[in-house]
Amino acid sequence: MPKNIAVGDVVQLKSGGPPMTVGKIECPTTSHNEDTALCAWIGENGQGETYTFPVVCLRKY
Repeated sequence: MPKNIAVGDVVQLKSGGPPMTVGKIECPTTSHNEDTALCAWIGENGQGETYTFPVVCLRKY
């Protein structure tokens, strides 16, 4: 499991964007895949959105 990001943390893409809450971390069993984080945020339209991002693309907000 990534040591710097955990479930419940507020994160942001390193390239910018809205603050997002980490809802789930997935750590693959093979070395060819990256750890991913399921993130949730409120979109520009006011609706909740979710997406899974590679953890290496995120930083704590």
